[in-house]
Amino acid sequence: MTTSMERELEALGRFRMGKIIGGKWKIVQKLDEGGFGSVYKVQSVKDSKIFGALKIELSRPDEANHLKLETEVMKDLHAEGFRAHIPTLYRSGKKKTYCYMIISLLGENLKRLKEKHFSKGMPLRTLTRVGIQALYAIKTMHDRGYVHRDIKPGNFVLGYHSLPPVARFVYIIDFGLARAFAYPPPKGAPAGSRWLSRRARATLDFKGTWRFASPAMHEEKEQGRKDDIWSFLYMLIDLYCELPWGDQDDKKTVEVKKLNISDNDLMTRMPDEFKFIPKHLRSLDVYQRPDYYRIFLALDKVRAKSQFASFDDAYEWELRDSAQANKSAMRKLQPPPGYTHADGFFNWDPLLICGAPSAKDELEIKERFRRAAREASLGTRTGGEQSSDNFEGTDKREGRSPSFHKDAKSVQRSATSTAKLTGAKVSGKSGSRTRIGKSNGASPNPSSRKKRSTSEDSADFIPSCYMNVDIPKHYLIDGKDDQKEIQKGVVKVD
Repeated sequence: MTTSMERELEALGRFRMGKIIGGKWKIVQKLDEGGFGSVYKVQSVKDSKIFGALKIELSRPDEANHLKLETEVMKDLHAEGFRAHIPTLYRSGKKKTYCYMIISLLGENLKRLKEKHFSKGMPLRTLTRVGIQALYAIKTMHDRGYVHRDIKPGNFVLGYHSLPPVARFVYIIDFGLARAFAYPPPKGAPAGSRWLSRRARATLDFKGTWRFASPAMHEEKEQGRKDDIWSFLYMLIDLYCELPWGDQDDKKTVEVKKLNISDNDLMTRMPDEFKFIPKHLRSLDVYQRPDYYRIFLALDKVRAKSQFASFDDAYEWELRDSAQANKSAMRKLQPPPGYTHADGFFNWDPLLICGAPSAKDELEIKERFRRAAREASLGTRTGGEQSSDNFEGTDKREGRSPSFHKDAKSVQRSATSTAKLTGAKVSGKSGSRTRIGKSNGASPNPSSRKKRSTSEDSADFIPSCYMNVDIPKHYLIDGKDDQKEIQKGVVKVD
């Protein structure tokens, strides 16, 4: 039976089986639908082996357009090079009556995997491996100035099962509730300058999923980085055993239990290594940065003590043949220099925010909002429909104006340095988008190979090293690396 939304979309003459989107993607299968949108499987017209997911959402005058916000957040997350654990945004469009985007085609989420394979909870060897990757994803968002605000098992998914290089990779999805909590430094500020923090609101309406929301969310307080980590902790508990309120279906009952439970009762069935986390999170205010590295160390310590917990080892849901194919594909994607240094990534703090914004910072932020409003108003007067491929186009999302991004040349320099170290291709035109090179299974360039540590031959890399995309520059930097030597391996762009 055709839904009213499908009839409306079909009346637009756009999203039917076999329809070609933007001359590049063909709709081949319907995957899901909800109250305001649908999801389709699409196939590349140029390469039949490449698939994506087309998400569509109708515009409602009385409702927030979550897909539009999600698109703009993904553009911003990838603005200076593709981010590991974040789906690729291939194309997006905004029309008068709907928005759509095409992203990486992904696999099953952690919630469904638990229901299908772990009736008594995930074993620690599995929990820690997916947990480490989820922590990578969360910190990646935080390092771009965003909080997710809906961390839960259903919003972490595996890569597409038919693509061995990414089949074991964990991605974070659903950015419709994300919010910017910080903005990049003013133009002209020295490299490494402190970001501008966004002032916390005194009170706000509930956002997220009440079973996994942080205590502060139930108290209707502003959400910071610590609140995403609270939800991450609840997710780990839910996947491993069960939340103390897991059998409750009433929001108020869950809220009362969550706000009054002791840390010991909350963590009673969790490994001892994890039990410091609630106390640590309670010590932070909305502006302060969580200790990602200490949390990573706890996860990795438990993983190391577990049997069959190498990142090369098969997961319980993999068939024997697919497990071997996934392992072989991942082993071919050797990491670039510095990428296996988890301590460098989790200790790195690009924002340098530890408190509320100063009066000067707030004036700068207000001016950016005014500038964004003027640009948005100009865009409204000049035309209604927009579409973009691979991050081209204008970011008009509330809270982050186009002027918040670095200039095109600095973005290109960053993309170039990371792409050349990973073997990806970069367009030579300043300001043009970075493209993923066809490097499946390819070995890195010789200059990169020489600088690898002996861990290159280990069967146990940090999982992010398997991402076959442009690696963000900060992932490549480690205190022990010689920056001049790294730069020698970067080929200049014409």
